[in-house]
Amino acid sequence: MKNVVERAVILAGEGPLRFEEALPSSSFSYPAHVSQPQARTSARGFLTAKEFERSERNNLVAAMETSGWRLAGADGAAAQLGMTVSKLRSRLKALNIKKPEPASLYMRLGASRGIETFARDLFGRAIGHPQLGRFWKGRSTYGVMREEQLLVAYLSSAAGGPAEYAGRDMKKAHHDLRITASDWEAFNAILNETLVALRVPETERREVAAFTESLKLDIVVED
Repeated sequence: MKNVVERAVILAGEGPLRFEEALPSSSFSYPAHVSQPQARTSARGFLTAKEFERSERNNLVAAMETSGWRLAGADGAAAQLGMTVSKLRSRLKALNIKKPEPASLYMRLGASRGIETFARDLFGRAIGHPQLGRFWKGRSTYGVMREEQLLVAYLSSAAGGPAEYAGRDMKKAHHDLRITASDWEAFNAILNETLVALRVPETERREVAAFTESLKLDIVVED
Protein backbone atom coordinates (compact mmCIF):
# COMPACT_ATOMS: atom_id res chain seq x y z
CA MET A 1 0.00 0.00 0.00
CA LYS A 2 2.86 2.40 0.78
CA ASN A 3 4.28 1.76 -2.68
CA VAL A 4 0.89 2.55 -4.20
CA VAL A 5 0.63 5.83 -2.27
CA GLU A 6 4.07 6.97 -3.44
CA ARG A 7 3.28 6.02 -7.02
CA ALA A 8 -0.08 7.82 -6.82
CA VAL A 9 1.66 11.01 -5.66
CA ILE A 10 4.11 10.85 -8.55
CA LEU A 11 1.41 10.10 -11.12
CA ALA A 12 -0.89 12.80 -9.76
CA GLY A 13 0.88 15.56 -11.66
CA GLU A 14 -1.35 18.60 -11.30
CA GLY A 15 -4.49 16.59 -10.57
CA PRO A 16 -5.91 14.51 -7.73
CA LEU A 17 -4.23 11.39 -6.40
CA ARG A 18 -4.71 8.59 -8.91
CA PHE A 19 -4.74 5.39 -6.89
CA GLU A 20 -6.39 3.43 -9.69
CA GLU A 21 -3.46 4.24 -11.97
CA ALA A 22 -0.95 3.53 -9.24
CA LEU A 23 -2.06 -0.08 -8.95
CA PRO A 24 -0.17 -2.57 -11.16
CA SER A 25 -1.83 -2.65 -14.57
CA SER A 26 -1.16 -2.45 -18.28
CA SER A 27 -2.74 1.00 -18.64
CA PHE A 28 0.48 2.95 -18.06
CA SER A 29 0.45 6.25 -19.91
CA TYR A 30 3.37 5.44 -22.18
CA PRO A 31 2.93 3.58 -25.48
CA ALA A 32 2.48 -0.14 -24.98
CA HIS A 33 5.47 -0.98 -27.14
CA VAL A 34 7.85 1.00 -24.94
CA SER A 35 9.77 -1.18 -22.49
CA GLN A 36 10.04 0.73 -19.23
CA PRO A 37 13.20 0.25 -17.14
CA GLN A 38 12.88 -1.42 -13.76
CA ALA A 39 12.72 0.77 -10.69
CA ARG A 40 15.99 1.07 -8.83
CA THR A 41 14.67 3.09 -5.92
CA SER A 42 13.07 1.10 -3.13
CA ALA A 43 9.99 2.57 -1.48
CA ARG A 44 10.86 4.63 1.58
CA GLY A 45 7.52 4.03 3.18
CA PHE A 46 6.95 7.76 3.70
CA LEU A 47 6.70 11.07 1.85
CA THR A 48 9.16 13.90 2.25
CA ALA A 49 7.85 17.30 3.31
CA LYS A 50 8.08 18.58 -0.28
CA GLU A 51 6.31 15.50 -1.66
CA PHE A 52 3.56 15.85 0.92
CA GLU A 53 3.19 19.54 0.10
CA ARG A 54 3.01 18.76 -3.62
CA SER A 55 0.35 16.14 -2.94
CA GLU A 56 -1.69 18.61 -0.89
CA ARG A 57 -1.30 21.30 -3.54
CA ASN A 58 -2.46 18.98 -6.31
CA ASN A 59 -5.42 17.83 -4.24
CA LEU A 60 -6.53 21.37 -3.38
CA VAL A 61 -6.17 22.56 -6.98
CA ALA A 62 -8.21 19.58 -8.22
CA ALA A 63 -10.98 20.32 -5.72
CA MET A 64 -10.98 24.03 -6.56
CA GLU A 65 -11.20 23.35 -10.28
CA THR A 66 -13.96 20.78 -9.80
CA SER A 67 -15.98 23.32 -7.82
CA GLY A 68 -15.34 26.16 -10.27
CA TRP A 69 -13.08 27.83 -7.70
CA ARG A 70 -15.95 28.23 -5.24
CA LEU A 71 -14.97 27.74 -1.62
CA ALA A 72 -18.35 27.75 0.13
CA GLY A 73 -21.70 26.09 -0.48
CA ALA A 74 -22.82 22.51 -0.90
CA ASP A 75 -20.85 22.19 -4.14
CA GLY A 76 -17.92 24.28 -2.95
CA ALA A 77 -14.41 22.94 -2.56
CA ALA A 78 -14.50 23.09 1.24
CA ALA A 79 -17.52 20.78 1.40
CA GLN A 80 -16.00 18.38 -1.11
CA LEU A 81 -12.79 18.21 0.90
CA GLY A 82 -14.53 17.94 4.26
CA MET A 83 -12.91 21.15 5.48
CA THR A 84 -14.19 24.41 6.86
CA VAL A 85 -14.05 27.35 4.50
CA SER A 86 -11.65 29.17 6.81
CA LYS A 87 -9.31 26.16 6.93
CA LEU A 88 -9.34 25.81 3.15
CA ARG A 89 -8.74 29.51 2.69
CA SER A 90 -5.81 29.27 5.10
CA ARG A 91 -4.23 26.35 3.21
CA LEU A 92 -4.68 28.07 -0.16
CA LYS A 93 -2.92 31.14 1.21
CA ALA A 94 -0.12 29.10 2.79
CA LEU A 95 0.56 27.31 -0.50
CA ASN A 96 0.04 30.48 -2.54
CA ILE A 97 -2.63 28.83 -4.69
CA LYS A 98 -4.49 31.41 -6.73
CA LYS A 99 -7.20 31.13 -9.34
CA PRO A 100 -5.65 31.28 -12.83
CA GLU A 101 -6.68 34.06 -15.17
CA PRO A 102 -9.57 32.88 -17.40
CA ALA A 103 -7.66 33.94 -20.52
CA SER A 104 -4.45 32.15 -19.53
CA LEU A 105 -3.08 29.43 -21.78
CA TYR A 106 -3.44 27.10 -18.80
CA MET A 107 -7.20 27.55 -18.75
CA ARG A 108 -7.52 27.44 -22.54
CA LEU A 109 -5.68 24.13 -22.63
CA GLY A 110 -8.13 22.61 -20.17
CA ALA A 111 -6.63 23.48 -16.77
CA SER A 112 -4.90 20.73 -14.77
CA ARG A 113 -6.53 17.81 -16.59
CA GLY A 114 -5.79 19.31 -19.99
CA ILE A 115 -2.18 20.11 -19.14
CA GLU A 116 -1.61 16.65 -17.70
CA THR A 117 -3.13 14.97 -20.75
CA PHE A 118 -0.98 17.10 -23.04
CA ALA A 119 2.22 16.42 -21.08
CA ARG A 120 1.68 12.68 -20.80
CA ASP A 121 0.86 12.31 -24.49
CA LEU A 122 3.93 14.31 -25.51
CA PHE A 123 6.18 12.51 -23.03
CA GLY A 124 4.97 9.11 -24.17
CA ARG A 125 5.69 9.97 -27.80
CA ALA A 126 9.18 11.17 -26.91
CA ILE A 127 10.06 8.01 -25.00
CA GLY A 128 8.79 5.82 -27.83
CA HIS A 129 10.52 7.83 -30.57
CA PRO A 130 13.34 5.95 -32.36
CA GLN A 131 15.65 8.96 -32.17
CA LEU A 132 14.62 10.68 -28.94
CA GLY A 133 14.06 7.55 -26.88
CA ARG A 134 17.80 7.26 -26.20
CA PHE A 135 17.55 10.03 -23.60
CA TRP A 136 15.58 7.70 -21.30
CA LYS A 137 17.60 4.55 -21.89
CA GLY A 138 18.59 2.97 -18.60
CA ARG A 139 16.42 5.29 -16.53
CA SER A 140 14.51 3.83 -13.59
CA THR A 141 10.73 3.77 -13.65
CA TYR A 142 10.73 6.16 -10.70
CA GLY A 143 13.03 8.55 -12.56
CA VAL A 144 10.86 8.50 -15.67
CA MET A 145 7.68 9.12 -13.69
CA ARG A 146 9.34 11.89 -11.72
CA GLU A 147 10.43 13.57 -14.95
CA GLU A 148 6.91 13.37 -16.31
CA GLN A 149 5.58 14.94 -13.12
CA LEU A 150 8.09 17.77 -13.41
CA LEU A 151 7.04 18.34 -17.02
CA VAL A 152 3.42 18.67 -15.93
CA ALA A 153 4.36 21.16 -13.21
CA TYR A 154 6.61 23.14 -15.54
CA LEU A 155 3.99 23.44 -18.28
CA SER A 156 1.27 24.34 -15.78
CA SER A 157 3.39 27.06 -14.21
CA ALA A 158 4.60 28.43 -17.56
CA ALA A 159 1.05 28.53 -18.92
CA GLY A 160 -0.26 30.55 -15.98
CA GLY A 161 -1.49 27.73 -13.77
CA PRO A 162 -1.22 27.25 -9.99
CA ALA A 163 1.51 24.59 -10.06
CA GLU A 164 4.87 25.12 -8.41
CA TYR A 165 7.77 23.92 -10.56
CA ALA A 166 10.61 22.68 -8.35
CA GLY A 167 12.98 21.44 -11.04
CA ARG A 168 16.07 22.93 -12.63
CA ASP A 169 15.88 25.64 -15.28
CA MET A 170 15.84 24.43 -18.88
CA LYS A 171 19.50 25.17 -19.55
CA LYS A 172 20.76 23.20 -16.55
CA ALA A 173 18.27 20.39 -17.04
CA HIS A 174 19.39 19.73 -20.63
CA HIS A 175 23.06 20.75 -20.51
CA ASP A 176 24.55 17.25 -20.38
CA LEU A 177 22.15 15.69 -22.88
CA ARG A 178 23.83 17.19 -25.95
CA ILE A 179 20.55 17.72 -27.75
CA THR A 180 21.15 18.44 -31.43
CA ALA A 181 19.27 20.45 -34.03
CA SER A 182 18.07 17.16 -35.48
CA ASP A 183 16.70 16.13 -32.08
CA TRP A 184 14.94 19.48 -31.84
CA GLU A 185 13.28 18.96 -35.22
CA ALA A 186 12.15 15.49 -34.16
CA PHE A 187 10.72 16.90 -30.93
CA ASN A 188 8.81 19.60 -32.79
CA ALA A 189 7.34 16.91 -35.02
CA ILE A 190 5.96 14.91 -32.10
CA LEU A 191 4.83 18.12 -30.41
CA ASN A 192 2.71 18.84 -33.47
CA GLU A 193 1.41 15.27 -33.41
CA THR A 194 0.27 15.75 -29.82
CA LEU A 195 -1.40 19.07 -30.58
CA VAL A 196 -3.25 17.53 -33.52
CA ALA A 197 -4.19 14.35 -31.64
CA LEU A 198 -5.66 16.37 -28.75
CA ARG A 199 -7.44 18.74 -31.15
CA VAL A 200 -5.86 21.83 -29.67
CA PRO A 201 -7.25 24.94 -31.44
CA GLU A 202 -4.98 26.73 -33.90
CA THR A 203 -4.49 29.82 -31.71
CA GLU A 204 -3.30 27.74 -28.78
CA ARG A 205 -1.12 25.62 -31.09
CA ARG A 206 0.71 28.72 -32.24
CA GLU A 207 1.21 29.88 -28.65
CA VAL A 208 2.57 26.50 -27.58
CA ALA A 209 4.88 26.40 -30.61
CA ALA A 210 6.13 29.94 -29.94
CA PHE A 211 6.80 29.16 -26.28
CA THR A 212 8.65 25.98 -27.21
CA GLU A 213 10.79 27.83 -29.74
CA SER A 214 11.73 30.38 -27.07
CA LEU A 215 13.45 27.56 -25.17
CA LYS A 216 15.60 26.39 -28.06
CA LEU A 217 18.74 28.35 -27.16
CA ASP A 218 18.71 26.86 -23.66
CA ILE A 219 18.19 23.29 -24.85
CA VAL A 220 19.97 22.72 -28.16
CA VAL A 221 23.76 22.54 -28.34
CA GLU A 222 25.56 24.52 -31.02
CA ASP A 223 26.77 22.60 -34.05
